Amino acid sequence: MLAIHRWASRVATVQAVVHSIIYTITYVWTGGYAAYRTEAAMAYYWWGIIATVVLCLSVGFAVLPVRLRSYEIFLITHIAFAILALMGCWYHIHLRFGDKWGYKVWLYIAFAFWAFDRLMRFARLVYHNCFGSPMAVVKQVPHTEIIQMTITLKKAWKVKPGQHSFLYIPLLGKPWENHPFTIASWTSSESSRNSPAIADRSAGKEAEVHGSEIDSSSSSQHTQDSRQPHQLVCLMRARKGMTASLLSKLQRSGASSLPVSILTEGLYGGHNATLSPLKTADTIICIAGGIGITSCMSFLQQYVNESQSAESTSKALMSCANNFVLAWSAREESLIRHVSASLLPDASLGFPSKTIEYRFWCTGENGSQDKGLEQASGLQRGRMNVGEVVRSVAEKGRRVVVVACAPGGMSDEVRAAVVGCLRDGMPVDLIEEAFAW
Repeated sequence: MLAIHRWASRVATVQAVVHSIIYTITYVWTGGYAAYRTEAAMAYYWWGIIATVVLCLSVGFAVLPVRLRSYEIFLITHIAFAILALMGCWYHIHLRFGDKWGYKVWLYIAFAFWAFDRLMRFARLVYHNCFGSPMAVVKQVPHTEIIQMTITLKKAWKVKPGQHSFLYIPLLGKPWENHPFTIASWTSSESSRNSPAIADRSAGKEAEVHGSEIDSSSSSQHTQDSRQPHQLVCLMRARKGMTASLLSKLQRSGASSLPVSILTEGLYGGHNATLSPLKTADTIICIAGGIGITSCMSFLQQYVNESQSAESTSKALMSCANNFVLAWSAREESLIRHVSASLLPDASLGFPSKTIEYRFWCTGENGSQDKGLEQASGLQRGRMNVGEVVRSVAEKGRRVVVVACAPGGMSDEVRAAVVGCLRDGMPVDLIEEAFAW
């Protein structure tokens, strides 16, 4: 949907520019510059110019560097430009044609879609927070700019892999700002019963790996948190804007964790059409780059939950899968250590006829050279060879699903590897999760 939205907008903008050029040339050819100046002085013409210029600005301000560096500026300008563009189109048509030819119908459709979207998002915000807003605890992953947010819900959500939620943090002084964050993992009373060893391992091994970086109070707090029902965990990289303000507030507090009140719109994404290839997969391999691990973690949790669940396999999303491979490349070794110790299930726990394999690559500095971690998790130094990783699990006669959440260049490598396997007769499907908005 993001791809459709972006390309439809780009095409519409190009059409608006071409429309303006054609009519400018037409007026000059038919009546000379005098005729063009007369027409350009009319109000409808100016509103058309405004709409075209604003559409171009909207596309320009929506490029990836702007979205990454300042999501808030992108979001505010994007909404403002959209409103101004629709206003320009309305007056351009109304002053020139009135109600003739039905041109306004297209604008009515645009107004209706946008109004419905805004209304439904507000309704979801009220519904999910009307009985009290969820509480969250944020903590910084040591030696990184990554924030881990653990959200305690008032009631359980039925989470699917790859889902995200828009979060608001009024504490930061801008209650209208919201960001989409992927749900990395979740706990509930049911999932705790299915996999109690995972929570116990997470608390103990986190203190062991980080040593003096985590004191006894934060360790016991993690033990309590991991056993509480109805929790969501998100990982977010602090850039500018809301996430940077949140990290700054946490650091100024001087505490290892900071409780905050949040607002949420509930869950989006995780559509059955997207996840349908998982139902027939024999092997699932998740390839993550950097903070893209958040999306892949949700697929791993679904696999673990279903492996230990007593429910019928006919209802399971990954009913045929018996092998799960997580391949992750990240710059920060500290992030890899934290996630592998605190948030990932132990691959050696073992499930009936089910296997989990971890492959980690650290592309940054060597850091602490923790040999224990390298041996336990298969941590390698340097860049992941995506083609080799995909080929290592693909084989004829076994259906493989590749889940990718990585930066653009790495995602391109994943697609190329999948296409290569298909050319060689290996049944491979691809599910690509959005890495950046």
